[in-house]
Amino acid sequence: DFVMQTDATVARVLDALEKSGAAKNTLVVFTSDNGCAPYIGVTDLEAKGHYPSGPLRGHKADAWEGGHRVPFIVRWPSHVKAGSTSDQLTCLTDIIATAATITGAALPHDAAEDSFNLLPALEGKATAPIRPYLLTQAFGGARTLSIHRGNWKYIDHPGSGGNNYDKGEM
Repeated sequence: DFVMQTDATVARVLDALEKSGAAKNTLVVFTSDNGCAPYIGVTDLEAKGHYPSGPLRGHKADAWEGGHRVPFIVRWPSHVKAGSTSDQLTCLTDIIATAATITGAALPHDAAEDSFNLLPALEGKATAPIRPYLLTQAFGGARTLSIHRGNWKYIDHPGSGGNNYDKGEM
């Protein structure tokens, strides 16, 4: 029900942009909160064939991909080719640097230091990694750091750092 409601609401927003004539030049970003909370009954859902994290391991609060990876879907007809994809490493914090670049706004030197401009990726012009690394933290606090670099992730603690401390890995 929630997914159907979300789809219908996004459709209404996109339809309103079309009717207003603003759709072509409006950047729409669709994303979500990270990870499915395990307390909602993930085991029961999976037993019925529904995998809220898809093929990814982990859930909300985990350092594993199922705890941090989120959809990042954009629509901007005048700049982004419909159906295009990118394998760039991104973070939601990158929206501020991207928005500043698009609007020509100057960010103070001490604002959004960890934000990278994704415009080249959106326009299909990125030829090299935009974001060299990404630091994430699981629910366990400062002792549960993960570093993403390219296709690799280093997790400096045993288990997921969130819901699965009993499964050691390094």
